[in-house]
Amino acid sequence: MAVNDHQRLEFSAALRSNLEQLANLHDIVAERIERQKAVEEALESAVKRVEEEKSQEGDALKALSEASEDAVRRARLVGVKLEAAFLEGQVTEEVYRAALNAAFPNGPQSIGTTPQQRLEALRRIATALSQHDAADPSGELGPLAQGGAQAIEDANAQAKREQADAQEANDSLAAARHDFDEGYQATKEIVAGLLRDAKRLNELKDVFPDM
Repeated sequence: MAVNDHQRLEFSAALRSNLEQLANLHDIVAERIERQKAVEEALESAVKRVEEEKSQEGDALKALSEASEDAVRRARLVGVKLEAAFLEGQVTEEVYRAALNAAFPNGPQSIGTTPQQRLEALRRIATALSQHDAADPSGELGPLAQGGAQAIEDANAQAKREQADAQEANDSLAAARHDFDEGYQATKEIVAGLLRDAKRLNELKDVFPDM
């Protein structure tokens, strides 16, 4: 059936209603109604799950993007505060330069463009500050970088989980579509045989919406 899931579900509901009028042809008609209801409900459930997973995946990717952008803010704040501590005379130039070069080997503005690059940048900053703790008299900059790195790690892990769940949902939907199409076709063939035997085959197009 070259149709979408919405059409499948509409066809199925109409078919079950139409088959009720043919119940006197054979007991198997009632069985096909029940079978059609089962594959319809399975497809409907699979479609709903895919929609839910797609929404959750979108939320997770949005959270990852926000954590990545927050990493930029945190890294720049570390650079600003390191410079401020130096300019205010809280740390020596030697300590300041050593910490700055270790934390930002490519310059304070260069921390990458992807979540992974920014995660690595924040880890490097946190490591540099732990190795040059004198550059951070208040002790707040290391945790600032570590917190940002943890936020990216957590958001990335959640995004991966949601992507895996979304893929599983899509696989289940594909299976439900296959079962639906096979069941629908089987019902059509069975009913066609019954109507042919009753010399009423011309009614087939009135029973199956896709015809």
